[in-house]
Amino acid sequence: MSSGQEIRYFPGLRTTFDEYIINGINSSDKPLFIHCQSRDDDLGEHYLKAGEDFHWHFWVNFFRTTLFFCHMKWEDKETRFDVFTAGTEGKKCEKTGNVYWLVQESGFYLSDDKSSWSKQYDWP
Repeated sequence: MSSGQEIRYFPGLRTTFDEYIINGINSSDKPLFIHCQSRDDDLGEHYLKAGEDFHWHFWVNFFRTTLFFCHMKWEDKETRFDVFTAGTEGKKCEKTGNVYWLVQESGFYLSDDKSSWSKQYDWP
């Protein structure tokens, strides 16, 4: 690419993402339990200490129906929700290709840059 050329971004065409689940719970020594999977891939069970993360890289399928969901448990709280669908998180995080979930005592926060977070869910 010659100097002066700019890289163009084409919305809706990103095919790869990096997904991160970050344990942001600092008020407890108990680890955060997570078990994430898609229809095709079971990513296993993981126990994250405060500040640790679990991440994976994946391709979005041709029909853009890729879905990942996670079961999470911390102390007496437990939930399960979709952490990636092409139509939701894929659109929100398309520009960077990074999907960050920050798990805190107050709920679950989404970001594509690890600096601007928006709360998506509460613990039930």
